[in-house]
Amino acid sequence: MKLLKKRTRIFFCILFWGYLFLTFSYMTQEVNAASTKNYSVRVDDSENPTSIEKIVSPGQKFDVNLILTNNTSKKKTLRVSFNTAFTGDNGIVQYNLSVLGKKYFGPLDFNSMVSGRKTIVIQPSQQIKQTYQIKVPSQKFKGAFAGGFYVSESQDSSSSPGNSTINSKKATVGYKSIIAYVIPVTLRESTKIQHTKLILKNVKARVINGSPFIISKIANMTPTIFGKLNFKIRIINLENNRTIQKSSSTGLEMAPLSQFNYHIPLKKKIADGKYLLDLKARSGQRHWHFQNKFVINNSVAKATQNRSKNNTGSQANKLLIYILVGISIILLLLVTYVLGKYSGRKSKSKKDK
Repeated sequence: MKLLKKRTRIFFCILFWGYLFLTFSYMTQEVNAASTKNYSVRVDDSENPTSIEKIVSPGQKFDVNLILTNNTSKKKTLRVSFNTAFTGDNGIVQYNLSVLGKKYFGPLDFNSMVSGRKTIVIQPSQQIKQTYQIKVPSQKFKGAFAGGFYVSESQDSSSSPGNSTINSKKATVGYKSIIAYVIPVTLRESTKIQHTKLILKNVKARVINGSPFIISKIANMTPTIFGKLNFKIRIINLENNRTIQKSSSTGLEMAPLSQFNYHIPLKKKIADGKYLLDLKARSGQRHWHFQNKFVINNSVAKATQNRSKNNTGSQANKLLIYILVGISIILLLLVTYVLGKYSGRKSKSKKDK
């Protein structure tokens, strides 16, 4: 009976922990699914295989060797593009667009500087070395210039299940899983330090896909690339000078001579009227403080009301889920306890007999 009692407890412990595992693995399976790498790209450089940083001179030419590896049993077709870096609307330096429009306002274009194959076919389990030549423009440039090799699977080879991904974030708000690798390239003609100048160009309130946002256009006016950029935000009602919402962001980045639309979701019910955006930015020892007035119109105000209702419903749903999970855990523990006690009593009665 002791053996039966022990097995019963072990069984319900396994059931209990299995239940917890299934619950939490359901919430994380989408993230973990992107960790399988079925192809890889690196620089043929043992000291720095993930990026290229180089001091150059006007008109200089140099070669870059990329090592591309197919880790699967199927043939793969890879597309290689040479794109100038820009700052995405998520506040991350990106390399996945060939046409940047107003996102970048610098004089240099990485695509025109690089020559080499743009379509590469790799056989199963094959590794190849591909050489690209970079030609620096004859005209001098100040500060840093940033571009990158953007390597992605073609649509033909990316349709199979289980493809490896590095999650590339879109240039607009939101995320999209794209099968791609980036090899950043940073070029400088001098080691002279450039002091970054940020400006806040404008602030607008907009409704995007039914959700209300404050959109602030922030521009890096200097040829500098940097990270660890933190924002502290206050939205102030100008009628009563009260702060109606606070938020913050950390770990943002900016590409040289680029601008992006920083999106601030409005999470509370807000009336239409005149408001002030107070934005404090910091990166290392550098500080910036911006203030800009804007207007929330009737359509944005209505969207904040709808969002407030949706948030309330969402919180209620989460609370219900937590309650159900808690009840399930308690029931499992009670069943384990009762069965254990029952087995103990049965064993004791047999001994008495």
